[in-house]
Amino acid sequence: MTFQPAGRPKDKKRHHFIPITYLDGFTDERGRLQVYLADRGGAPMPIAPSQIAFQNYYYSQPKPCGGRDNNLVEDLFSQEVEQFWPAAKQAAVTDTLDPQTWSHLYLMIASLRARVPAMRELIESALAQQVMGIAAKMDREGRLPPMPAELGDIWSTLSIAIDPHQSMHAMPAILESMNAVVNGMGFEVLHNRTALPFITSDNPVVFYDPRFSESRRKPYNLDRKPVRAELQFPIDASTLLRGATSLRERQGSGRPTSREIKDDAIVRRHNRNTARYAYRMAFARDRSDDRMIGLFADQSPVLDAGWAKLSRSDLSWMQTKFGRRPQLPKWTDDDPLPEARNDDDAERPASMT
Repeated sequence: MTFQPAGRPKDKKRHHFIPITYLDGFTDERGRLQVYLADRGGAPMPIAPSQIAFQNYYYSQPKPCGGRDNNLVEDLFSQEVEQFWPAAKQAAVTDTLDPQTWSHLYLMIASLRARVPAMRELIESALAQQVMGIAAKMDREGRLPPMPAELGDIWSTLSIAIDPHQSMHAMPAILESMNAVVNGMGFEVLHNRTALPFITSDNPVVFYDPRFSESRRKPYNLDRKPVRAELQFPIDASTLLRGATSLRERQGSGRPTSREIKDDAIVRRHNRNTARYAYRMAFARDRSDDRMIGLFADQSPVLDAGWAKLSRSDLSWMQTKFGRRPQLPKWTDDDPLPEARNDDDAERPASMT
């Protein structure tokens, strides 16, 4: 038996990147989710929300004086975002959103844009691409020792490991960019009156330029002027928030409008979007969408980046596309966490350990 020193909070190990309180809205009568693990294939597994969508020490931070703080960021999410979710969800379901519950609803949306593996791994991939681009440029300029000829174009194949802590630093910038998108939108709450439930995923915030067809869309890319955007966020199995720049004038400064959905085709369209943006997991109340979820299991929003040498400078670009999820090289340091950040707990339900 071990004893915790008096006055010292117990370290939190399981950091849920998708909150339990959010996933509760998609459970069946037994309190289970149908969980689709994209990299494992096969039929979904019924799992309790507390047993999935976590990674050990995922939000741990190094302390200036040494060691790790395993609670600070996890507590921030639980105390400033997650504890207000039940009331915000209920207000959306009952069409009683006021400024306070709307702000709490938005906090959950913004946090689930910035804190999830899909975004953190995108940031780490982008940082690795920057490192490779800078190193390649220095090599061409003769500022690095000569590379052995047998290595060929090493800069296009080299794997760069990035300290996962760096993707935590990007969260404020992600939140700011999210604000810029949302501020140009109006919103409506869609109430699902069909027998087909809304699904969700480990990357539940979806937005895109609606002027592109589904086959031509690139996730999160809003680079045409004037900006046009649509957003969707499943609130629970019967409720979904839809945002659109086209709704801005209709809503004005008032609260989101609401609309009932009685057409399965509309629900399927939203579920298809959710499945396309899923990263490593999709979640559903039942198995109505087994086949559709499986169609998108090997594609997720990922980095699309590159560079080209010009006469006087280098041209680089970064955006997102739907593609195969990367296997990022593991980062190791002199002060590792009790369990590596890159373990597979995010994809292994606790009931299977």
